[in-house]
Amino acid sequence: MYRGMSLSSLPNILTLLRGVFILVGLYFFLCHHSLIGLSCFLIAGVSDYLDGRIARRFGWESEFGKLMDPIMDKVLVLTGFFLLAWRELLPWWMVGLISIREIGITGLRFFWIRQGRGVVPALLSGKVKTTVQMITVFLGLFVIVLGVNWAKNLVLYLGWISLFLSLYSGYIILRMKKCDMV
Repeated sequence: MYRGMSLSSLPNILTLLRGVFILVGLYFFLCHHSLIGLSCFLIAGVSDYLDGRIARRFGWESEFGKLMDPIMDKVLVLTGFFLLAWRELLPWWMVGLISIREIGITGLRFFWIRQGRGVVPALLSGKVKTTVQMITVFLGLFVIVLGVNWAKNLVLYLGWISLFLSLYSGYIILRMKKCDMV
């Protein structure tokens, strides 16, 4: 029997909608409709803020949300970095290294959970990394839409900082989990 959805599903629905808006935004950027693409990415970014805020405020956290929210964060960031490389604001090798780190550490987190080694808590280094990555992506997307050439170097510098923070925070997680094994 179908009982309908309750309001407690709202954060999960927002998380799923974030994925839809990311894909639609990617499509519009690739079709050179950058303003529509940017709008979709902005909606995805706002939904990232709202889903967590609503879930914590009303105690509607779920296992689904705990799993999918960080995955959608990675999809948003990596899709944004892909677009920045495609539009030649960041080098492909840099985006490749960041992608390998993001996918690798996420995969290891799931592996460790399945092995019973526990969840890796969100660390300050990872939060700073994600914040800088989001700033890099959104500034870069604004540069694409507005054609602001003077800001291209700033996007590149932020890309370097994102790369450093990605590698550093990955190292911290690996070091922390290595200590767990001893």
